[in-house]
Amino acid sequence: MRDFEVTVKIRNNQLKKRRVQLGLNARQFAETAGVSYPEYIKLETLNASPVYTKDPFRGHRWIKGDWREIAVKIAEFYLCSPDELFPDSVLRVKKSEITVEFDLEQLPLAAALNEPALLPSPEDETFISETKAAIRKAVEALTPQEQTVLNAKFGLDHGKCLGRAETATLLGLSQGRISQIEANALKHIRSSIDLEVVPEKAQAEVRLTDEIDGHKNAAYWAENKAEKLERSMHYWLADAENLATRGRPFEVSVSKNKASEKRKEAARLRELAVSERAMAASKRVKLESL
Repeated sequence: MRDFEVTVKIRNNQLKKRRVQLGLNARQFAETAGVSYPEYIKLETLNASPVYTKDPFRGHRWIKGDWREIAVKIAEFYLCSPDELFPDSVLRVKKSEITVEFDLEQLPLAAALNEPALLPSPEDETFISETKAAIRKAVEALTPQEQTVLNAKFGLDHGKCLGRAETATLLGLSQGRISQIEANALKHIRSSIDLEVVPEKAQAEVRLTDEIDGHKNAAYWAENKAEKLERSMHYWLADAENLATRGRPFEVSVSKNKASEKRKEAARLRELAVSERAMAASKRVKLESL
């Protein structure tokens, strides 16, 4: 029996770090992104897969290996592709917690977990400090109504987060109006942070670089989705052939229609990918000319 035991909890750092940079806990992020908190925390702690891991029942629009709806919604919130948030290295993880036993002579190896290199660098600390200051300044510039809505949503005043229904009752407004105020306030804060933290002379380069990455990610997503739709199309065609041999003409027609829908959608996405790559190339030329 070993003298010591260390338990390492493995997390999806692509999700956690982005969330922490927004200054949100997991529950607050789930509410902001419009996803289920229990399902989100399972993704961050690697206790659930972001893709469908089983073959669907007949009639389902997804196929094994497709991104789950929650993964797509989180990616849309961050304006990136699901592949950025859930790379292959994350998909390959089978355990979210690892326990290791060791003896006294192996203690220095375990102590490596506390290496300063794993802590935030001075540059990271400066960036975080500047970002927090920019957020405070942006919040102060909001209207009193917008501040009230955000304070209620994130529990900034009393530590208790209120839902949209409670905030609507508090202010005497509809939930839809509360949602609009919240979206406008967050949009203002994001744009203010960009102006405060990024030097003015680099604004154009940062904007173009982000737009290029956005077009490339959109193209990659469209190509990936088109490929999956084409696989699904072949599945429905094979299903139609199988049904034809069994003398079931009505179901053959249904399967062929499904295949046709998949083919059309895949073709549309292929065209979208070409367009997005063209836009990325055009903006790359603009970036190089700055």
